Amino acid sequence: MDFHLEMINWIGVVVSGVVSVIIGGIYYGPAVMGKVWMVETGFVEEDAADPKFAIGTTFIANMIFAIGLSLVIGLAGIAPGDWLSGAHMGLAVAILLVGAGTWQNYAFENKSFKHFAIHSGNQIITMTSMGTILVLV
Repeated sequence: MDFHLEMINWIGVVVSGVVSVIIGGIYYGPAVMGKVWMVETGFVEEDAADPKFAIGTTFIANMIFAIGLSLVIGLAGIAPGDWLSGAHMGLAVAILLVGAGTWQNYAFENKSFKHFAIHSGNQIITMTSMGTILVLV
């Protein structure tokens, strides 16, 4: 099966980019994982990058993720509206590709599994949401 640019749900990609920034803002906020993440990394608020740059970079990176996931969904033949299959594909990509691909970096950088799990949790939620969005929008 060949892939074609027509497989990309461009509206879904933009919506996924926006939703991913919102998810990340909530997830890394103080009420969810923000405080734990800061302790785990030794990060203090004074070290924070310019939020506009960080949010913009996150938006662009997640739109790239959404383009890739949209292609995978198209290649898998997942029908528009099949939100459960879209969610499952997003979950599988988050765990099997993104998670496995980054876990090795944490090992070589001598970072804890807890640190990896914090970031992976965000990716799992984000990519599962993206998979759902990409088949519904």
